[in-house]
Amino acid sequence: SFELAGLRHSQLRAVMEHELVHASGVAPPVSVSILKPLLAVDAVDGEWFATISDGITETEVVEWPAQSLPFQARGVLSVQLFTAADEEHFRRGERRHFAEVLVPTAEFSHSQGVGFMLHWLGLHRGVSLGREATIEEAAEAFHTATRLAKNLLTPKFCISVLDDRPGSPCADREIALLRRGFHQQDSILVRLHEQLQALWSQ
Repeated sequence: SFELAGLRHSQLRAVMEHELVHASGVAPPVSVSILKPLLAVDAVDGEWFATISDGITETEVVEWPAQSLPFQARGVLSVQLFTAADEEHFRRGERRHFAEVLVPTAEFSHSQGVGFMLHWLGLHRGVSLGREATIEEAAEAFHTATRLAKNLLTPKFCISVLDDRPGSPCADREIALLRRGFHQQDSILVRLHEQLQALWSQ
């Protein structure tokens, strides 16, 4: 199917990027921004917090939105979502793990000559894929999270990743990024509207 073909293509890009990083010893810098998770139905106990890791660098997110956080594209970015009573409890480790999302850097690397990615991703409560997940497993989990974003009952958040290398293509990339994000949001809104109509008709 088209979706499976796209997944295989994404996996191939991920493997090629992984080999390039391994050969050069240098992972390209990226800038990561995320929005606070949105809930359409249920409420969570406490406030939202997160950690983002590229496998070496880990950053805690205690304020929303988190913008332009520096990382390196080492193959997979891990985004862990937590809830806690407040920032103090979160920093003390008194937190409840909600879900993890893995983002393969191949999803944005060299996309039509512009290194960027913007996606809404759904959260599967309780999922923790772990740091040992393969690139293929990360790609599959990422596409699952993309589909979950269209589910009315699923908490969802938006993430963007930009290539921060000197000389990286940047002309009109912000416009292209917004257009891609709006297209996905339109698709999500249409799907949520269909689900609401189905609920109302029952």
